[in-house]
Amino acid sequence: MESSLFLQSPSSFSSLFTAKSKPFPSPKPRFVVSIKASIEKPKPKPKPKSWVSPDWLTSLTRTITSGQNDDSGIPIASAKLDDVSELLGGALFLPLYKWMNEYGPIYRLAAGPRNFVVVSDPAIAKHVLRNYPKYAKGLVAEVSEFLFGSGFAIAEGPLWTARRRAVVPSLHKRYLSVIVERVFCRSAERLVEKLQPYAVEGKAVNMEEKFSQLTLDVIGLSLFNYNFDSLTTDSPVIEAVYTALKEAELRSTDILPYWKAIPRQVKAEKAVTLIRETVEDLIAKCKEIVEREGERINDEEYVNESDPSILRFLLASREEVSSVQLRDDLLSMLVAGHETTGSVLTWTLYLLSKSPSALAKAQEEVDRVLAGRNPAYEDIKELKYITRCINESMRLYPHPPVLIRRAQVPDVLPGNYKVNTGQDIMISVYNVHRSSAVWEKAEEFLPERFELEGPIPNETNTDFKFIPFSGGPRKCVGDQFALMEAIVALAVFLQRLNVELVPDQTISMTTGATIHTTNGLYMKVSQRMEFKELKEAIDQIELVDAHAHNIVSLDSSFPFIRTFSEATGDALSFASHSLSFKRNLREVAELYGSEVSLEAIEKHRQTLGLHSLTTKCFDEARISALLIDDGLKLDKKHDTEWHRNFVPYVGRVLRIETLAEQILEEESPHDSSWTLDSFTKAFCVFFCIFTLTVDTLVPDIVALKTIAAYRSGLDIDTHVSKEVAESGLLEVLQAEKPVRIGNKGLIDYILTLSLEVAERYDLPLQIHTGFGDKDLDLRLSNPLHLRTLLEDKRFEKCRIVLLHASYPFSKEASYLSSVYPQVFLDFGLAVPKLSVHGMVSSVKELLHLAPTKKVMFSTDGYATPETYYLGAKKAREVIFLVLRDACVSGDLSLMEAIDAAKDILSRNAIAFYNIDVDTSSSIPQSRISPKSQMEEPHVQEDSSSFVRVIWVDTSGQQRCRVVQAQRFNRSVKKNGIGLTHASMGMTSFYDGPAEESKLTGIGEIRLVPDLSTKRIIPWTKQESMVLADMLLKPGEAWDYCPRETLRRVTNVLKDEFDLVMNAGFENEFYLLKNVVREGKEEYVPFEVGPYCSTSSYDASSPIFHEIIPALEFLNIAVEQFHAESGKGQFEVSLGHTIAFHAADNLVYTREVIRSVARKHGLLATFVPKYDLCDIGSGSHVHISLWKNGENVFPASDKSSAHGMSSIGEEFMAGVLFHLPSIFAVLAPLPNSYDRIQPNTFSGAFQCWGKENREAAIRTASPPGAPDGLVTNFEIKACDGSTNPHLSLAIIMAAGIDGLRRHLQLPDPIDSNPADVAATLNRLPETLSEAVEALEKDKVLHELLGQNLIAAITGVRKAEVQYYSKNPDACKQLIHRY
Repeated sequence: MESSLFLQSPSSFSSLFTAKSKPFPSPKPRFVVSIKASIEKPKPKPKPKSWVSPDWLTSLTRTITSGQNDDSGIPIASAKLDDVSELLGGALFLPLYKWMNEYGPIYRLAAGPRNFVVVSDPAIAKHVLRNYPKYAKGLVAEVSEFLFGSGFAIAEGPLWTARRRAVVPSLHKRYLSVIVERVFCRSAERLVEKLQPYAVEGKAVNMEEKFSQLTLDVIGLSLFNYNFDSLTTDSPVIEAVYTALKEAELRSTDILPYWKAIPRQVKAEKAVTLIRETVEDLIAKCKEIVEREGERINDEEYVNESDPSILRFLLASREEVSSVQLRDDLLSMLVAGHETTGSVLTWTLYLLSKSPSALAKAQEEVDRVLAGRNPAYEDIKELKYITRCINESMRLYPHPPVLIRRAQVPDVLPGNYKVNTGQDIMISVYNVHRSSAVWEKAEEFLPERFELEGPIPNETNTDFKFIPFSGGPRKCVGDQFALMEAIVALAVFLQRLNVELVPDQTISMTTGATIHTTNGLYMKVSQRMEFKELKEAIDQIELVDAHAHNIVSLDSSFPFIRTFSEATGDALSFASHSLSFKRNLREVAELYGSEVSLEAIEKHRQTLGLHSLTTKCFDEARISALLIDDGLKLDKKHDTEWHRNFVPYVGRVLRIETLAEQILEEESPHDSSWTLDSFTKAFCVFFCIFTLTVDTLVPDIVALKTIAAYRSGLDIDTHVSKEVAESGLLEVLQAEKPVRIGNKGLIDYILTLSLEVAERYDLPLQIHTGFGDKDLDLRLSNPLHLRTLLEDKRFEKCRIVLLHASYPFSKEASYLSSVYPQVFLDFGLAVPKLSVHGMVSSVKELLHLAPTKKVMFSTDGYATPETYYLGAKKAREVIFLVLRDACVSGDLSLMEAIDAAKDILSRNAIAFYNIDVDTSSSIPQSRISPKSQMEEPHVQEDSSSFVRVIWVDTSGQQRCRVVQAQRFNRSVKKNGIGLTHASMGMTSFYDGPAEESKLTGIGEIRLVPDLSTKRIIPWTKQESMVLADMLLKPGEAWDYCPRETLRRVTNVLKDEFDLVMNAGFENEFYLLKNVVREGKEEYVPFEVGPYCSTSSYDASSPIFHEIIPALEFLNIAVEQFHAESGKGQFEVSLGHTIAFHAADNLVYTREVIRSVARKHGLLATFVPKYDLCDIGSGSHVHISLWKNGENVFPASDKSSAHGMSSIGEEFMAGVLFHLPSIFAVLAPLPNSYDRIQPNTFSGAFQCWGKENREAAIRTASPPGAPDGLVTNFEIKACDGSTNPHLSLAIIMAAGIDGLRRHLQLPDPIDSNPADVAATLNRLPETLSEAVEALEKDKVLHELLGQNLIAAITGVRKAEVQYYSKNPDACKQLIHRY
């Protein structure tokens, strides 16, 4: 690391070179940094606060050199008063640049008591920097020794060689990959979070200060695993670092001795003391931990997972080095690492703010590469333009701008310039980088000057024309670290925020250890709209409006106010106070540019005329196809054909009730009363005529529609008798005209008849569901009433559309769409008639279960063109919000979200209704583009609603803290809940920590909700639940956190082998009822049927009719469920998914089963051995390996001996090898080992077999798998008392070891292992044996972490001790598991 020191005085002189100064000789720049005087009005120049005359210094230099018979050939620069003012008051490198243009690439300069040779030529710079130790640090070491001591940044000779050799290995690839995510990304996110108030309030912020705080936090965490938290608090360390650096700079030119009595130097000594004490304290604490744990480096790329810092690496290396030397080394890295990156980020952002095109290009790259997520280590190489912007910034503003070396022997420089021993040489990197002789357009910011596809520019591949991190043997050791840090910070910043330079501010430069601004860099930041690509894609889609109604004339009696409300009559007087009314009125006023009032908009409509305002609304809506239900009775409505003036394609939706009523309004064809037969014939004849007609004036009928929900409800009897229907017809005919069919029997008959027609002519049927006008009975509009219709085999091919998102039954509609192939969904009317939150939540609920291929858009526009505009506008916004959240939560990738948007808004309807329309037209200039972006709604919850914050402890018990929803939204979801350390040391028998877990009631963590897991609780809709991570503080995970452990091991599998582990659990449990026998309560099985008994299922059916929908509501896939072998025992098998989600799903599954059972007065228990005389309960887990979305566990063909790939075999072999150790986690109770016995399908021997359920590991070939190939393997030992995250983490860790060591499987056992027990190892028969195996398994210790292993074994030992003394206590476990 290069610690550069510059000439600076406490003088308050401002920069002399203003925007009005003559430019230095150089090509005309595109834009040049404007270095202005702090006060624009000219004023007399103050005299330098030094008795040293510049003319005197120059004369002295000439005298000294002439007296020595100077034959160096180096010209002497003549310093003027103005130049020295700049030297003493500001940026040294600016006059050096001026003298370069006057005297050439090398000249001699007197500065204070020093005599420097200033170099501005790449060849000379290369010679000096590469020839170490011929050119040593010299002056740099002298003036900064008081700060760095003997740190390797300024050390010389053998000491430097030894210290560099010790430090460099700590910056290995694996360390950098860990630090990118855990430090760089999280710290950058913290910066963005801290800038949010400035973005909201539009206040200017000093970005130089913020970047300095950011980089101090980063270097603190990276070096020491210590968070200075300078973004939140004023750190005295920052001020101390600045004070010490300034003192070092001043000492480079000060002719005064280093007297400690001088106030400036007293202040500097205090600053150095504070810095050293801080570092020494951090070293001592880390050393204590390393010694206590006996930690040693066992790998070239060793990283301690709980503390990946450089300090931890250096201490674990066990190198013999004094604490003072270690302190000085780390101080070097702290100061240099903090200063450089902060300055790089400051000037890069400044340059980007001055170049809008470069800024736009950088943000485009960030959006494209990252797609809304944080950068990972592998992403950095793809952020090529961001990197080039940083490279170019470091060219224009190098850090440091000057490098100083001292000749140790006489030498001749390139160009035949001679230097003597002791000569101080100043390499002006600033001059080299801005020299017009070296660079074309040297003063311009041109990131493209460095090829994007070329190597990252450095001093070597540019032949020292570009010197970003010094060069030669003394080059900065942290160059990769610093560059990656800058790339990540800039990428995260540009991903989230826009930036604008505050106008009319003076951007002057001064020198610290790097180039600083004189007065700060003030900018305004604003929130960037994320997922720009998704938003643009949605805005460009030509919509297909799959359900709407006719528009009426302006003189219609239809009240315009009903554009904004479904209310009628007196209820309309309150309509204007609804959220959706206010919002929609405002948006229509914005469309027309009128005042926000009903009267102003109506006046504008009359002025504009219907044709013009319809054109405007449809142009803005960008609807390419329109399907109209013309059965809605409206005064002076325009026919279907009229709408073709505004939309390329118009189709007709035939309302069957309206058709039936029109038929009955006419006279019977045989001059007699209508009979059911004559009506049926007339009804069917209409469709025969329709299918034969070629009359082009009749718009095509593309679908049928029923409003049965309005008339008699959705509980349709498709087997209604003719007698019932005939009676209904008679009732209708006897009523007053006009005919209105309301008789349920007749409605059911007409709908059944229509289904036959729809089936015959392949016409979809739209069904009104959910809310509507006041004459609708909402209770009867729940789509679940349609189950009888949907189950009717005659109509299983008839395509059904549930309209209006079935609101408020959106979840029910989603469920029906997921289980019935013929059911599709449409969300018109819900959008835009609900509040923003209502619209978003209803569409989200549709997508809980429904495939995106089965959800369609419509406006449900009616009467006024504004309803079409509002429906289209809000649909685009809502779909964006919903799909954006799906991306954030990991449900969809960005490209999948874009594809889903196209399906929902257009493609699904085109295919479903067989529409011939082209939606690929170009984007018109006028389109829906709201001025103010719709924001994510804040969830308002009633004060009576609660949120359960759930975690699973080391003993596998599921626990929760409950908070009110308001507090959760206000505080807990961000800051979490306090929780004692003891929480992860508790046992199954006592809510206190096990002694050997080393966890006590001293200390607290934060239980922070993972919002991606937040779910409404299906069995009590007034509550929700969320899983939580355990953090020591924001951004810092606790070693004992099970979810973080699984996350960490998952990353190892992905990073090392590019693999993802999937898992699926089979959950066995008993359902028990409480009985009183001989005056005592006890729990017994609630039924006693055998394995897969239908009678057992019948008994439990009401329970499973709640369990399965509840799991599906939570997006947990259930493959099958059945009665198991035990009395009252059942099994629910979950679908496989990625390991992390599988563990989360298991937690929620246990919650569902227990809670639903409790509602039915039963106790569900997952305890491993409920009854010693009956079958035990397992939680068998199936494991597979995936890569790029493909299962790679099976062999690629049938040539494999075992039907699995080499990857699969090595992974499974690792699990088999470590199985004795794994038992301590998978089977965590002494009671677990009562279950794991021979001949019980529980896997008692260390072996594997093909479809062998007695083997500990079974390879499985489910139905559909190619013959001879296996798709997954099953581990039998896992039971319902395990912590699912820890179980999958330890399984994965064992598999990783198998992959690393290329382990091979033994031969499979194809018989009962108990029959060949003599040839096999018995797996642990007690928990004690399993714990002993785990304690010896150092591989698993490394991957899971020493602290966590200690807690696990400590808890297990306490379990063993307690239950051995209290064997009957295990009976109480049914209440804990």
